[in-house]
Amino acid sequence: MGYDPLHALYLSVQNIVSLFAEAVSTLPELKPYYDVVAAAEDEYMPSGPPMSPLTRSYFTTWVLCDFRFGAGQETIGTCLLDTSERLELDPGLVAAIRQFGESRMGIYEHVGTQGGRLRLQELVTGREFDVVPTSG
Repeated sequence: MGYDPLHALYLSVQNIVSLFAEAVSTLPELKPYYDVVAAAEDEYMPSGPPMSPLTRSYFTTWVLCDFRFGAGQETIGTCLLDTSERLELDPGLVAAIRQFGESRMGIYEHVGTQGGRLRLQELVTGREFDVVPTSG
């Protein structure tokens, strides 16, 4: 299935960070992270049933790039960035992971269309964005 190139990049970065998370989440140092994530997954059951207001993708992005843990308030994404040189990750991938981590989850209202794109307004900041609706 052909994806929009930006959506394909999003999927790739999410998958790579997710693989890293799976590899390190069993380390004793990450037990507090794992405990909170497991409890949140039990609570919200992303993508249901029963139905949850969170999609699996939204929840996964929160788990990987927004949920901060430990004394250094790291995320799984920042842990991967910290080890990226040792893992010999491609600089383009490192930049994409960094951008992924610097974004934030938000709640948006659909406020129209423009040139085949959706116009969304972030409810907290009021900022508007034109987006390509990759889910159809």
